[in-house]
Amino acid sequence: MPKQRYKRLLAGVLAALLLSSGSTASAASASDFRDVPRTSWYYDAVNFAVGQGLFQGTGAGQFSPSGTMTRGMFAVVLSRLAGAKTGGGGMCIVQTSAWLRGTPSTSGKQLTLLYPGARLNITGLSNGWYAVTDGTHTGYLSQSVVNAYSSRFLDVPYGAYYRGAVDWASAVGIAQPTADEFFSPELAITRQDLCRMLYQLARNEGYTLPAGSTAPFSDQANISAACAEAVSVMHQLGVVQGRENGMFAPLSGATRAEVAAMLQRYCSAVEALTKDGASEPSGSAGQSGTDETSGDGTTTEPEPSVSYTYGTALPQTAAVTDRYFDDACFLGHSMVVGMRYYFHLDKAAFCAANGLSAAGFLSYTGFSLSGGGTGSLDEALGTRQFGKYYIMLGTNEITPDGSETYRENMRAIIRYLRARSPQAKIYLLSVLPAAKENTDVWQYLTPENIRPYNERLLELSAEEEVAYLDLWTLFADADGYLPAERATLDGIHPMASEYQTMKNALLTHTY
Repeated sequence: MPKQRYKRLLAGVLAALLLSSGSTASAASASDFRDVPRTSWYYDAVNFAVGQGLFQGTGAGQFSPSGTMTRGMFAVVLSRLAGAKTGGGGMCIVQTSAWLRGTPSTSGKQLTLLYPGARLNITGLSNGWYAVTDGTHTGYLSQSVVNAYSSRFLDVPYGAYYRGAVDWASAVGIAQPTADEFFSPELAITRQDLCRMLYQLARNEGYTLPAGSTAPFSDQANISAACAEAVSVMHQLGVVQGRENGMFAPLSGATRAEVAAMLQRYCSAVEALTKDGASEPSGSAGQSGTDETSGDGTTTEPEPSVSYTYGTALPQTAAVTDRYFDDACFLGHSMVVGMRYYFHLDKAAFCAANGLSAAGFLSYTGFSLSGGGTGSLDEALGTRQFGKYYIMLGTNEITPDGSETYRENMRAIIRYLRARSPQAKIYLLSVLPAAKENTDVWQYLTPENIRPYNERLLELSAEEEVAYLDLWTLFADADGYLPAERATLDGIHPMASEYQTMKNALLTHTY
């Protein structure tokens, strides 16, 4: 029910928006703050934002309505508004030569000597030691020998309250870096960037937005080309308004009170919108079918009986329902994280994290565990037996000459899963194309470099007798690129609405 989306979501949000001082004060309404008079223009907006859990006070009965909103703060707000899970790992850079240890102790076994500048992925923190992996070795490093950051940015400290939100916003295309590997989380967010991020959030949620037009601002020429559409749409929806002399002031900042007002108007605006292709997920209650009942009383989808030749792309088959995925496990990188958000499969398992590659997948120890915390793939899979595995990896390791190594790393994953579940079906999902407009940033993500990786997957299909599901053709244009209108702003990830297209492909390509 699209119009109830934010009413349902916001009612359960328990987030806190912190100022850089880190002090907070819980409040139930704007009347709890001495600096938010009932006669102020922003009283209702603050009351809304606080009542929905998007903001807390800044201490001692203060809301600080004139306080500056930073990029990091706004990422937190949007992550809570979207109901996003913002955990995950990070990265660290070794500052002095140090041994990677087998246990979190100076007496732990010396695994390998690391030199200054070495980068590793952080998967956990225990008693002053980071659990890390470099794709080959997994062990521990003392906090004293590294600088730790988010998984994407060198200016987002690992322990910062906004770290998870910033990584999430970047991963799903809502936020953009200010420079290569830099996010500038403490920088005041500009009015045009506020519009851009709200616009992308609405697109990710699948809302049908009005077409942009030239906004009636006297300083229209000062609005960046990347933000012009977003500013126009947010203005049409009434989310943002102009300032004195017909100006928009795109590079000006915004206060906490102003952002509270924007959020109130945004939530009101999207309540009136419809969603692109809005419908109940396939396999939902009321759908007809020929389900079977298993011994534990749950229903299962009858297995399809389709002739398939390994080493070829899976042909289209009659559609199954969502119940086909009840015994499925999806493994991979950030696009598989997106599947977890947008596929709406309650019984399937997902072992995925942003930035993962085939090279480091089996040694990664940051998978979310059902009982809380993080651990290895063995720990994440536990004792559960799966009937299907879907693997999507490759985007984070595309180079002009890396496809052979990629194939062998994928082979190792296939054999690991087969040893664990000999009867399970294994599906290899092709590497997706990237948008052409972003190849200046992601220089290796070109059709010429990606195609060999999918060719290696086809070879593995024949050699290891697993299925190859060609999603490349579904998403690539005539030149082999992901159309910009189907991509998030980073040019790599499909729009949220495109995940239904991806899911439909899985429902209609089985064996």
